[in-house]
Amino acid sequence: MNNIKNIFIKLGDIDRRYIFILILLSVLIPLLKPNWVNIPIKTTKNSEIVFTEINNLSAGDKILISFEYGASTKPEIHPMSIALLNHLFYKGVKVYIVALWPDGVMMAADAINEVLDSKLFNLTEGYDYVNLGYKPGGQVVIRGIATDIRALYTQDINLTLLDEIPMMEGINNITDFDFVFDLSAGVPGNAEWVQYACDEYKIPLSSGCTSIMVTDAIPYVESGQLRGILAGMPGAAEYENLVYNYLSNNKENASTENHIDKNQEKYNKYNDVEWWRKNIDPSSTDLTKRLQSFLGIRVDGFFGYETEKYWIAVVDNHNNKILSESKNTYVADESISGFMNSEVMLQRGKATSRMSAQSITHLLMVVFIILGNISYYLKRKKTLIKEPV
Repeated sequence: MNNIKNIFIKLGDIDRRYIFILILLSVLIPLLKPNWVNIPIKTTKNSEIVFTEINNLSAGDKILISFEYGASTKPEIHPMSIALLNHLFYKGVKVYIVALWPDGVMMAADAINEVLDSKLFNLTEGYDYVNLGYKPGGQVVIRGIATDIRALYTQDINLTLLDEIPMMEGINNITDFDFVFDLSAGVPGNAEWVQYACDEYKIPLSSGCTSIMVTDAIPYVESGQLRGILAGMPGAAEYENLVYNYLSNNKENASTENHIDKNQEKYNKYNDVEWWRKNIDPSSTDLTKRLQSFLGIRVDGFFGYETEKYWIAVVDNHNNKILSESKNTYVADESISGFMNSEVMLQRGKATSRMSAQSITHLLMVVFIILGNISYYLKRKKTLIKEPV
């Protein structure tokens, strides 16, 4: 018994620099190596609802995502946007982005770039996602999107006209979307989307917001006007964990075959001999090289020479190339996209790593406080025994 008491007393005398080092490691390891730390995350009902609603979307469905946060709230909301985009792109859902805050444009671009840099998906702008940029006006913009989106937006963030963007075909107002997701840190936010667009036109809406906004949004959740809500960094971590587990469980089953329906319109386009005649000039060296690279045929002998036999051969070879690549993660044609690369290792999200760092550090601090108090009590008791009153 005395040996145990002595151990506690010695722990109380430990050099505080060792404590600082342990606290530092408890923060750095989860942040730098998130896959090393796997702390169980208890998922709340609202986060599960959001996940289920997004998971029920089908390939080819259209979702409008509104970015309404900036640098000050990025740590809370940005991880939600990354997890959301990963979930949507895996499902083959077409993503339409708008920003109602000026900073939202940068946040959206950063989120898309992070997904692209992960190499998880083979995405093509204009086919899989489009960023329409920022418009001032808040509620007025939301109402404009609800009634006539083309009256507000004539081009995307790259100054490409909407009529030249394939995925904008047939998009005129809020009813052309299957779902709306709001990422907000203030006004305008989820309340405005409920009041000025989604509730009136019966479009499903979910939201991710800062922790401080949750109490204002809960009435909309309880009434069913919001399909769940991601509440601050804990909500982001919960959703990240759900998406991570979902992608991990389905990673080995991800194949070209799972996404053929989503890209059927592009297959039909490329199977049309007339399309090749109008869009591919065999006398163009650059286009010839591109044809040769992804169709797997030699076309350099056809310069300036168009025949029915040639174009039929192009289409046949293209179809054969698709079939030969059907068991691989990517197909040869870069514009046919939406596939998860099974060779890329999945990473846990930043919210998960931040919550892990926070949890471990808090637990370590509680342990040190308990040990310190026990050590103080034993030393104090020992002193009183030696010095009786």
